[in-house]
Amino acid sequence: MTFALSAVLAALVQVQAPILTLEDAVARGEKRSLAIQIAQNEAVKNRDNLRAAKASSGPSLTLGGSSRRVLDGSNAFTPDWSNSLTATASIGIDISGLVRLAVRSAEYALAAQRENVEATRNTTRYDIKVAYFRLIQTDWVLQIRESTLRAAEKRANDARLKNTQGVLSKFDLTRLESDLQQARLQYDQAQLSRNLALAALNNAMREPLEQQWTLQPVQEIAEVNTSEPELKMAADRERAEIRSLKNRVSLLEVQEKVAGNSLKPSMGVQLQQSRNLNPNSFSPASQTTLGVSVSYPIFDGGVTKARVAAARRDTESLRIQLLQLREGVSLEVHVALQNLKNASAQVAITEEGLTVAREAYRLAEVRFANDLGILLDVIAAQDSLTAARARLAQANYDYLVAVAALQKAVGNDEYTIRTGSPAKKTLTTP
Repeated sequence: MTFALSAVLAALVQVQAPILTLEDAVARGEKRSLAIQIAQNEAVKNRDNLRAAKASSGPSLTLGGSSRRVLDGSNAFTPDWSNSLTATASIGIDISGLVRLAVRSAEYALAAQRENVEATRNTTRYDIKVAYFRLIQTDWVLQIRESTLRAAEKRANDARLKNTQGVLSKFDLTRLESDLQQARLQYDQAQLSRNLALAALNNAMREPLEQQWTLQPVQEIAEVNTSEPELKMAADRERAEIRSLKNRVSLLEVQEKVAGNSLKPSMGVQLQQSRNLNPNSFSPASQTTLGVSVSYPIFDGGVTKARVAAARRDTESLRIQLLQLREGVSLEVHVALQNLKNASAQVAITEEGLTVAREAYRLAEVRFANDLGILLDVIAAQDSLTAARARLAQANYDYLVAVAALQKAVGNDEYTIRTGSPAKKTLTTP
């Protein structure tokens, strides 16, 4: 298949492919993410646990029946058959507070898991953004390699004609044809990279790996907030991992109280209604009883004290983990911000380099066309231009990923945008 035919087919695929914006990609990925579904399922389970904890403090009703036959020794007092039905209503009196503490524990567990869902969403969004930007970068590189290949084809065709006319040496023709083969190889490699990037994005969105998209290039980025203190405060407040761990600390604090309440009294009230289906003078047809039970543990050999101490150690360990997480998030924001500043500077440098390379290539072609330069200068200028465009594509990609990394570090995209400023950063297309 010739390059022209493959380019036409690629263009047709792009025209027919549905348009995919960054927002659409993130929405698709969040909706289908298995990691998010697993986290949501855990949240639902914790919600059910909360319902069970609340229900445990309410009344209960049981209905039972028994049938008994005396095989030997029956008399007037003990008939051959004895059948009865029993209904029992009971309710526990939470004088020790254990039921209330169980409900609070379930509430903190549910809140922690819901924050885990948001943390998973944050990570999923970042992964999809990186995959989306990577595909944009490979599209840029593919376009760069395509234009380089076209220029190499044109030079090779012109060289064959000049060689036929005897105005171009065989060596120069061989050099240009070798340059053409190299351009074709680089184009094929760029196409392969693009296919791999497409598969990675589709995998992140859980779409068919071969699904083609027409991406909307990200050319304008809202002005990013680069105030490190503000971003660190926002991250400490917005990162779902921190909020989740705070709820887990509260959960363990409740568990400390649960462990300490093991020696507190418990109380229950039970109302029972029995119906004898084979009554006699000694066995009434029905009987109603009301019972109140109270238990008060006196001594457990130090088990409760040991459990409280162990629960306190667990809580202290989790507090240390929370402090460690906060420091880690603070460092993540710092690193992301430094990478963003460096990426922004690299974009500016590579844009200037591209301007210089384009002008150098133009002048080399003009000189060669007017027999004032040599072919080697044109090829070298073309290589420099291609390299400059590739560096800009990489710099743009690094900048977009750096913005996404900062958004992930903060945990809320809104706080990475500088408020009160409509200014936007425009990326130069390589």
